Amino acid sequence: MELPRNMRQLRLEAGLTVKQAAEASGFSDDAWYKLERGERWVGSEKRLHDIGRALGVAAWQLLAPAEQSPKSGIGVESSAADVPPIPAGN
Repeated sequence: MELPRNMRQLRLEAGLTVKQAAEASGFSDDAWYKLERGERWVGSEKRLHDIGRALGVAAWQLLAPAEQSPKSGIGVESSAADVPPIPAGN
């Protein structure tokens, strides 16, 4: 699962503490820690977008494969219309 690794990497690149990132996304500090450790799943597409917004990236970049840096490539500065939807059931 790429989400925990990407969340931590992007948070550190943004210079945010867990508390700052959690507040910006609407999660508690404890929930954010559990997300970064892979002990909890986001729960909904909306919450994934909340995390992306807090970290300054498109939601799909949180799920990018390990070989692709989350901030590299297409979409870092894209609008919501440019971001592909998350497939249902994932």
